[in-house]
Amino acid sequence: MKTKDVTSSTASTKGVTSSTASTKVSVTEAKTTKKTITTITRKTITKNYVVRTFKHQLKTGAFQINDELAVSIGFSSEKQLRTELTAYIKKHGKSDTSRLDTTTWVTILLLHYYRLVAIDHQTEWQAQYEISYRWLWSQFKCKESVEKEAFALIRSFVTEYYEVDEQTHKEDVQFVGKFEEKRKAIRETLVISSGKSTAGKL
Repeated sequence: MKTKDVTSSTASTKGVTSSTASTKVSVTEAKTTKKTITTITRKTITKNYVVRTFKHQLKTGAFQINDELAVSIGFSSEKQLRTELTAYIKKHGKSDTSRLDTTTWVTILLLHYYRLVAIDHQTEWQAQYEISYRWLWSQFKCKESVEKEAFALIRSFVTEYYEVDEQTHKEDVQFVGKFEEKRKAIRETLVISSGKSTAGKL
């Protein structure tokens, strides 16, 4: 009986040890995950954060999604970025934007990241913004309704994820106003399949 008690006690101890080890691993993994996510806000973002995103922009203007880009804008990985963005779009999106692919959505995200998070570094990203907007307008098939819905959706996503304040939104309205002439010029250079060019407002 004593032998059984000791064996049972030993097994129990091993179970506790195993449980403790398992708990330690879980805690360690949780800490590791947290360390991979950098909280980025208007107050903390620097020029370097903005510049890091440029190398992921293709010549077309589209942004190529990968782990490095995701981490540079505050996500732990490409997977987390895809998951959160896709879930938000499915929940709040409408039929007009259903055909847009991931590359298009990520490019829209980057433009609003510049506008609402990196707003104080506009001189750094202005050129990239214009190139991307030109590409996006072609992806929207020059349809005002598609752009309006897609931009509004991602603006909300960025506002929630990066906790954008009201003052920043007011300054963004000013940016939109200043960009309007350039926006019209970009649209007028793109000819849609019907042979007509269009121009409109955000």
